[in-house]
Amino acid sequence: MKQLFLGNEALAQGAIDAGLSGVYAYPGTPSTEITEYIQKFEDIFKTADIKSVTTVVMEVPCCSGLPYIIKKGMEKAGKTIPMETVVISPRGHMLAQRVA
Repeated sequence: MKQLFLGNEALAQGAIDAGLSGVYAYPGTPSTEITEYIQKFEDIFKTADIKSVTTVVMEVPCCSGLPYIIKKGMEKAGKTIPMETVVISPRGHMLAQRVA
């Protein structure tokens, strides 16, 4: 199956697929946020007894990466947790509900 990634998502996925033992980012760049958040979610998933995750994102490009970051944090923590993504419009209407 082919996947389409945004620039930062492609960088993060490439690093994970390459099996890097560390993550490096230049402070102040958008890619820094991705690596930091993946690490934060990894730590949360390792230490908390989370039963399910629901992400709510707005239907705009800048929000689309959150489910990806959370999923990668889960993978790095070695956890498989049911995850649901809810997409809302800028006016607050629910547009989609996906279970992964």
